[in-house]
Amino acid sequence: MKARVATLEREAARAPAKPVPFDGGEIVEDRDANRVQIHFEDRPDRAMIQKLKSSGFKWSRRNQAWQRQNTDAGRAAAQRVVGLMKGGAFSRMAGVVLW
Repeated sequence: MKARVATLEREAARAPAKPVPFDGGEIVEDRDANRVQIHFEDRPDRAMIQKLKSSGFKWSRRNQAWQRQNTDAGRAAAQRVVGLMKGGAFSRMAGVVLW
């Protein structure tokens, strides 16, 4: 129980992340809904949809985005799925702060 409280306090203290752009969309953190969302400019292809599903993302008709719970693992999965994280390390992107 103490570990969960500590996790919630750490998340509440963390500054809200700015949207992270990638080629074809952006990753957005919705703190009110406790979700990390991936918005695509166009419908992703079948391979990308399969990758999203296998990484725990579900399509939200309400938000028009692929989303999952906003955790460290969820944010890392979002970056990995869209190709911003390769081989377990963040890619270097000028001017973009990844979570």
